[in-house]
Amino acid sequence: FSELVQENLINVHGMTFNEERIADSWQAQVGIMLQPRVQFGRPCIEGTRIPTSDIAGMIKAGDSTDALALAYGITVEQVGRAVSWEEELAAA
Repeated sequence: FSELVQENLINVHGMTFNEERIADSWQAQVGIMLQPRVQFGRPCIEGTRIPTSDIAGMIKAGDSTDALALAYGITVEQVGRAVSWEEELAAA
């Protein structure tokens, strides 16, 4: 049973804790953060309150990477990371 659990765990790195020793943030992957107090813990582009699911949904709907980067004041690389994260979640 423990092997099955270990195979399906998501690697946790970049987790920080507050003074009460409660998880405060988690860097899911480079540039993607989960913070309980930001967007109710939804994965967001680091340094913003922009949920990765919103960006990925707009790309899927036909918006261009360049247009989203310009509209949200983020980089094309950040848009790509958001989409990549959501694709990884969908594949799991």
